[in-house]
Amino acid sequence: MARAFDVSSAAGLLSLAADALGEEALPPGLEYWRAFAREFLTAFCKGERAVRDSVPAPAAAALEALVAAAPAAPGSEYVSERLLGALWGEIDAHLAAHEGDLESYLKAAHPLWRLVGRVTFHLAENKRNEDFPFAFLATYTHRVSAGGALQYLPLGRELKQ
Repeated sequence: MARAFDVSSAAGLLSLAADALGEEALPPGLEYWRAFAREFLTAFCKGERAVRDSVPAPAAAALEALVAAAPAAPGSEYVSERLLGALWGEIDAHLAAHEGDLESYLKAAHPLWRLVGRVTFHLAENKRNEDFPFAFLATYTHRVSAGGALQYLPLGRELKQ
């Protein structure tokens, strides 16, 4: 991860989001930046993958909330909406400069990230009803949790949102 930060802030943040996936004991400052990078990856994965457009930065209110959530850590006095917007753009530019298929980039970074934004059909056993012993459920993968697990929402709920 340190080598990734030597390349650029964007590479380091992406490494932090992907390589430190599932690690529970990170200092608050690193956890903050990991969460920030995960927000970007989640927005990126939910976007249209066929066309490589930039990922729009969060709204001003969301950036304000991210600034307010910055933990007391060395350098936290420099966290601002402007800095977060600039880092968001830097991460976006870093991904745009990636040669090749962005799907392969996500797969190499961490296989779980490429599944965010996908619809999954689940077949479940329905033991309570003999007439309909199986049920189908469509879910939408909306993010990767801090513990490194995919988080699903029922597709209908995601469509309402």
